[in-house]
Amino acid sequence: MKRLILLALLCSACAFPMSSPTDAVVLPTDAVLSPSAVAPTILPSASPPAEPPDRYNFLLLGGDHTAHRIGTDYGDKTDVMLLVSILMEEPTKITVVQFPRNLFVPVDAMEDQWLFHVYSREGFVGLTYYFQQVFDVDLHGIFYVNMDGFVSLVDGLGGLWLNGVMDGEQTLAYLRDNANNWDYGVYDAGGRQFKVLYALAEKVKTRFHENALTTAKDLWGAYGNLLETDLSEFEQIHYLAELAWTIATKEYIVESVRLAEPVVVRGETPLEVRGLVPNENLKSWMTEVLDGR
Repeated sequence: MKRLILLALLCSACAFPMSSPTDAVVLPTDAVLSPSAVAPTILPSASPPAEPPDRYNFLLLGGDHTAHRIGTDYGDKTDVMLLVSILMEEPTKITVVQFPRNLFVPVDAMEDQWLFHVYSREGFVGLTYYFQQVFDVDLHGIFYVNMDGFVSLVDGLGGLWLNGVMDGEQTLAYLRDNANNWDYGVYDAGGRQFKVLYALAEKVKTRFHENALTTAKDLWGAYGNLLETDLSEFEQIHYLAELAWTIATKEYIVESVRLAEPVVVRGETPLEVRGLVPNENLKSWMTEVLDGR
């Protein structure tokens, strides 16, 4: 149950954006939505440190995988990739960074691949390594949900609101709309992933405020098996759940930023087609985004 509580609280902390950087995606506060690879030799996520860090980084993944694709070569790619970075200061600063699915960056000890392939080929350990090497970001937790799980969760919450109430299938179609994703020169031109995340967080947050214990038990009983995470030890879950409660009860600022042009540009890759490649140092860019330097 603590695993779902943690996810819900992390989302809830992002429910109401209070400010945004100049080039951020600005969201309305009232919008409520409805082949094997050589794995790098690295250690899995570390246990909670004795001294809490000033920043916590969580990766939220939406997988392009449904039950009817089991046993096929399709699916299990992460079309939605959002980094939720929490800086523990006064007020708490929460930065949500969106990554394009067709990002290509060569990484030592990993085969050439798109960012959306890393989870299916390398797993949580590979993603942790990738973010360390490419963005100089240490991940404190990763959460993955596939399309079937997402649809069930939205339906179980009674749908989400954006231009009307949307059930799970409608919300998924809204997220996967190809015109929005590809026809405007930037991935997810409408910022729909941000809007769905905030709407989901708003819905869960409202239910928790009404009856936290009952809501947690009901959600865990119905949807706990839909979520995959690298946080398997009780001590880690308990530690991070307490962090989430602390954040939810403090003043906070939320910023939404996408990795897009001119930081990454369309270019040649060693893969079968062109993709987005770095035009700037991504570690420096991420530092500026997260720390304002």
